[in-house]
Amino acid sequence: MQILFTIGMAILAPPVFLFSTRRIDTNKTGVMYGILIGVFAGLGGIAYFAAMRVGKASIVGPVTSLFPLLTIVLAAIFLNERMNKVQVVGVVLALASILLLSF
Repeated sequence: MQILFTIGMAILAPPVFLFSTRRIDTNKTGVMYGILIGVFAGLGGIAYFAAMRVGKASIVGPVTSLFPLLTIVLAAIFLNERMNKVQVVGVVLALASILLLSF
């Protein structure tokens, strides 16, 4: 899937850049973030398919779909965002579901 996506982008991206009338921002920080996002997205896709090959799809699929949980936890830690009671219960239930699926 990742290979097909890359081939499709390699075909479509050059004409867009060549014939675009807009100026493309070449901020070095933005370019570096873009590259890092691409690398980590590719590694994440590879890790997902490796997990699907090794583990059961009935477990790997639901557990990987809990990725927003990481965003919530990181936002609480680094951005000092507060969660209300319903959100905390949701996080606890999501963590419990990981435990229940692992048995």
